[in-house]
Amino acid sequence: MYSSSEIHEIAQLFGFALQDFREITTGSTWMGRRYAVETDAGKLFLKVRSEWWSNAQAEYVCGLLEHLESHEFPVPSLRRAVDGRPFAVWGGHICECHEFVVGEPYAIGDLDHIASAAQRLAEFHSLTLRCPRPDANLGQDVGYPTEERIRFFAKRIRGFFLAHPEAIHAVDQCVDALISMDPCHSLPLPRSCAVVHGDYHAGNLIFDAGGVVAVCDLDLVQAAPRSFDLAYFLYRAAGKSVRSGGGIAKLDRQVCEVFLAAYHRHLPDSVPSTPEEETAFELLRFARYNALLTANSTRDPDRFLLWVADTNALAQQLSPLAVSR
Repeated sequence: MYSSSEIHEIAQLFGFALQDFREITTGSTWMGRRYAVETDAGKLFLKVRSEWWSNAQAEYVCGLLEHLESHEFPVPSLRRAVDGRPFAVWGGHICECHEFVVGEPYAIGDLDHIASAAQRLAEFHSLTLRCPRPDANLGQDVGYPTEERIRFFAKRIRGFFLAHPEAIHAVDQCVDALISMDPCHSLPLPRSCAVVHGDYHAGNLIFDAGGVVAVCDLDLVQAAPRSFDLAYFLYRAAGKSVRSGGGIAKLDRQVCEVFLAAYHRHLPDSVPSTPEEETAFELLRFARYNALLTANSTRDPDRFLLWVADTNALAQQLSPLAVSR
């Protein structure tokens, strides 16, 4: 957490005077700290990036935000620094300032919210389809699981589970399944590959009575199949666990049907549709990857085996679609 004087210094880089602030503590601090700030210009949102966040990443994300806003897509408006750049640099940290969007969080199970989220994602994809793709050196492969990242986590997890051969065997099976599902190796890249949000879930959306009023947190924007955004949203919004400590073992079919129908209904004719089997394929792929992420964060072999079993149950529900791809 930064001190009042430090936040005041950062605020000055954007040309406003700080009156009060509070840290937003929901979510991870891995990418940086976030603050709601009261200023002489009103209430704003301030993001102080982690030191590893690069100028190239900031320039790409800020440029994409301004592109989306220019087409009246609902993203928080960017406030430029006094030197005219879309971000400022303070103490080695990249800082961004946005309007503070007032609204409500996602109401779990609200199908109107689900449909509105799908509409906004269709609009997002139609606007990013022809955008320049992020350069490979941006390092934004966290959301969409690349082979390099899969093998990185697998190596770490094997080290945690040295005394648990059953868990190591399950890690190896999970990795083999993921690598065999890698579109770059087993299949041609999907025709729907484009610039995706990378972290599109209900927690990154702000709602009002009319639906989504802001799509936030484009930190993981990257080049990947559009179906990844659909799959990731459904994993988070429609996924259901069947036991304490376990993973996603089944999906709420109604949420899936409403979301996918609304997405395709709002997709312009000029944008290729995303086959349902491609979304099922990416959902299963992410579920398997998430089992590795859980093992990496918990270092608990018994919990990992629960997640693997639940992911296998999910695979049974998805197999008629996912296998056909």
